[in-house]
Amino acid sequence: MHIDISSKPLAIGIGSILVIAPFAIWAALYIATRKRNIHPKSLLPWMLRLRWVVYSCALLLYVGGFIIGHSRWLFYGTAMLACSSGLALSETWLKKQTAPSRSAV
Repeated sequence: MHIDISSKPLAIGIGSILVIAPFAIWAALYIATRKRNIHPKSLLPWMLRLRWVVYSCALLLYVGGFIIGHSRWLFYGTAMLACSSGLALSETWLKKQTAPSRSAV
């Protein structure tokens, strides 16, 4: 079975998955912290690393897209930047979960 990497439906599918993935991760984090009693502070370093890995890959795709001239790489880089931004929202939510409550003051 041969998959045409340059096809538009494949690019749209991968781009959509990269944009939706942070919300699925956020839902998994919510379930893990609420239902499984996992402390959010233990998940925070992993989220930080994941966000920076995704961000670094997006920058590599951008640089490669400009140097080599592949517009598809620029599209994937944009989708990965959107994924990194979504992961930043999840990371901010985790930080708020680990912050001390204001009612204790």
